[in-house]
Amino acid sequence: MVQRFRPPRFWVPPPPPPPPPPCAVKAGFDDLVHDLLLAGANPNVRQSDSHGTPLHTAAKLGLANTVSVLLSSPSTDKNALDNNGCSPLMDASLHGRVTTVKVLLAAGADAGMRGPWDAASALSLAAQFGEIGVMKALLEHGVDVNDGGVGRWSALHWAAQFNSAGCVAVLLDAGADINDMSEKSEGQTPFHFAAKAGSNEALLALLRLGASVDQKNDDGLTALHLAGRVEGDDMDHTVDILLRWGASEQAVDQDEKTSSQNRRLFNWRGRGSAPS
Repeated sequence: MVQRFRPPRFWVPPPPPPPPPPCAVKAGFDDLVHDLLLAGANPNVRQSDSHGTPLHTAAKLGLANTVSVLLSSPSTDKNALDNNGCSPLMDASLHGRVTTVKVLLAAGADAGMRGPWDAASALSLAAQFGEIGVMKALLEHGVDVNDGGVGRWSALHWAAQFNSAGCVAVLLDAGADINDMSEKSEGQTPFHFAAKAGSNEALLALLRLGASVDQKNDDGLTALHLAGRVEGDDMDHTVDILLRWGASEQAVDQDEKTSSQNRRLFNWRGRGSAPS
C-alpha cells in the first residue's frame, strides 16, 4: 500500500501572550495584571468600543494600585487617547479619582494635553465636573491655573459655566485671572459666563471674591444685559442677585441700549419681582 505523503512537522511558535484582560483590570486583580505584563502582554491593547487602553479603564475606575502596576511596564503609553480624545489623566480627573491622578502625575502623565470639549485640559475637566480634590492635586503639581491659553476657555470659565462655586474659590485662591477674556469665550469673563448660564452659586462666589458687577464684555454687555436676555423663570434669581449687588440698569451696550430697555428685564420688573 502506498502511503500518503505527509509534510514534515514544523515547530509552530506559541501564540503571543494575551493582553491584560479587562475583567482583571476592572476587578483590580493586580497580581494577575502584573503576571501578564511579565509574560509580555501588551499594556496598550485597545478595547473595541471605546478604543481605550487598560490604563484608561483603571484610571476611570480610580484603581490607583492597578494604575501603578500598569505603569510599571515601560511599554505602557501613559498619554494614550481613546475615541473621545481623552487621556487616562483626563478620565481620572473628570471622575474625581484624586489618588489615581496623583499616581499618573508622579509617573509623568502630561497634564497639559487637551481633550475634545473646547480643548479642555485635565484641570478644566475637573472644574467642569466640580472635582475640587482633583483640582488641588493638579495645582499642587504645578499645573498653570490660567491654563486656557489663546482661543480656549480657562478652568475658571468652566467652573463658572457649570456652577462649581467651590472650584471658583480654589482657582481664584491659586491666582486665576478673574477678568480673563479668552478668544474662545468671545470676550467674556467667567462672571459673564455665570450670569448667562444662571449659575447662581458661582455668580455669588465671583462677586464675593472681587468680580465687578458692571464689567462689560467685548460687545459692551454687562452681566445684567446677558441675564436679562435669557428666557426662563429660573433666570429671575440671577437678575435678582445682580440687582441686589448694585448692577446698573442704565449701563449701555455698543448700541446705546440699557439693560432696563431689554424686554425680558422690563417684563421681569413689571411683575413686581424687583428687590426692594
